[in-house]
Amino acid sequence: MFPRLAIALAAILWGTTGTAQALASTEAHPLAVGAVRVVLGASCLLLLAAIQDRPGLIQPWPRRLTLLAGTGVALYQVSFFAAVRTMGVAAGTVLAIGSAPVAAGILGLLVHRERPSLAWYPATALAISGCLFLGGTDSAWSWRGAPLALFAGFGYALSSACSKSILQTRRPETAMAGVFGVAALLLTPLFTVLDLGWLTPPRALAAMTYLGVFATALAYVLFSRGLATTPVASAVTLSLLEPLTAALLGLFLLHEPLTTRHAMGMGCILLGMGILALERPGLPKVPQTTTLAPECTHPNPTEDCHGEYPPSDPS
Repeated sequence: MFPRLAIALAAILWGTTGTAQALASTEAHPLAVGAVRVVLGASCLLLLAAIQDRPGLIQPWPRRLTLLAGTGVALYQVSFFAAVRTMGVAAGTVLAIGSAPVAAGILGLLVHRERPSLAWYPATALAISGCLFLGGTDSAWSWRGAPLALFAGFGYALSSACSKSILQTRRPETAMAGVFGVAALLLTPLFTVLDLGWLTPPRALAAMTYLGVFATALAYVLFSRGLATTPVASAVTLSLLEPLTAALLGLFLLHEPLTTRHAMGMGCILLGMGILALERPGLPKVPQTTTLAPECTHPNPTEDCHGEYPPSDPS
């Protein structure tokens, strides 16, 4: 599967999460939804990895990278839902998702020495503008939640950058199993303080099963397959198809009104994604500094500075 197509499909699956929760009609605490989603997703990923790549699970892991990637996933879940609760859905989502490509561009440069391509700049600007149009203005905007939204964007970028390094030695499902296993362990303490009684109705249970299996496990396997050969900055920008998907589902399934502002937002995101789709594949790197060998001043040009060529007669 083409790497960018895999990332786009993952973003589309992520975009269904809001609609799934709305159709479930659950009044669960957002943090509880995020924690249950991660734990279910981690369980599915671990099962998949155990079936397809058991040696990859038991061989030594890059501990620091796996811990950082798992922390990024957990940070995104906690910070995003807290930001939405403080700032409002529109403002929190726009600031969190819109800041992620910028953070990814910086981390991709620092961690993997990936210099964003020229196409990335206009594509990211258009995609972020589209998110702003879709989010619109929110009278409930509270700058108290802005740091939480920025932490969420950073967490998503951090998990992507570190996961890319893990993917160099692990299969996608195995890498994501390790990352989400760490995230699940970090979020498990939330279950001691949050009510889980909302999971009892079959409709809520079905919605969370969908979120865990499809919108988390399957989506992140697809994302990781694309991330393995796509620069971190471009991968995170492509994931901005998520708010576009959410807007379209809200329009057709939840019968939300379509405004001129929303149409402009969708158009900007699609145009940005089109620019990235036409981008030449490859991982542009920052040129490495090479150390030049000292200038050769040997009087005989047929002899090498580090040894004679051809070899001298030992006699």
